[in-house]
Amino acid sequence: MSRKTNQPHYVSQLYVVPAVDAVDAGKGQLEISVNQGKVPNNVQMQGAGRCLVTFIPQYPGKYVIDVTFNGEQVQ
Repeated sequence: MSRKTNQPHYVSQLYVVPAVDAVDAGKGQLEISVNQGKVPNNVQMQGAGRCLVTFIPQYPGKYVIDVTFNGEQVQ
């Protein structure tokens, strides 16, 4: 809580870095979004079919990472 306003105060200094491994998926288009594209993210390729997704949470709550391959949702 903020001492001056008694309102919740949140500052994120945490990078979230999930790994995506699509090596066995074959050729195709991999797309990644966080909270339906509302949260900026950075995708770093780590070699054929592997990447790291980095984003910084802007507020407390639930963050959903959507991964699609050739237009189909990956679960």
